[in-house]
Amino acid sequence: MAFFSKDFTTALAPKESTGGGYLNPSSIEDGASARFAILSEEPLEGVEVWFTKAAGGMTKRITPEWPDAALLSELEEAVGGSVLERDGKPAIKRCASFFVYDFDAEAVRCFSANQKTLLADIERLVSDEDYSDLSRWDMKISRTGKGTDTKYHAAMVPTKRSSDKVAKAVTEAWDNALAQGADLEALYDGGNPFGG
Repeated sequence: MAFFSKDFTTALAPKESTGGGYLNPSSIEDGASARFAILSEEPLEGVEVWFTKAAGGMTKRITPEWPDAALLSELEEAVGGSVLERDGKPAIKRCASFFVYDFDAEAVRCFSANQKTLLADIERLVSDEDYSDLSRWDMKISRTGKGTDTKYHAAMVPTKRSSDKVAKAVTEAWDNALAQGADLEALYDGGNPFGG
């Protein structure tokens, strides 16, 4: 049994941004990890394009395929900005998104990543026949380093859902998200994958 109550411990914890319901690898602190259960049957695969908005700020869009010049022009008009450049190259990368149950947040979130080596690590794990039943496994993403020295590592760990209480919380949260219209394809239109 814990010394402090869960409510007391929660009140002491630093407030974190929920990222609008997203869990992004870049939000994991150096030396920390995030543990989650994969809920989606398959990921939304696409290409992430970042834009600098004429009115200030940045935004992104996800497209199903690598964008050609005509699509980039159409997207620039739609977002009211221009394709962002990083290191002299357009900020365009392959990405994948899928719904997860984030055990720390105790909520369904949209995991979205564009880090090529991390995505390859995840793909390797979920394709391994030892982990074919994802309901028996959780994924743990660890981060080390900062800036260009950042490295991510994905590992499969036995699920916390073996506890009836945790399994019930995960199922209820996922059923609630689905009832509210959770749909990854909303990301293609710059929409909210949680139906809001």
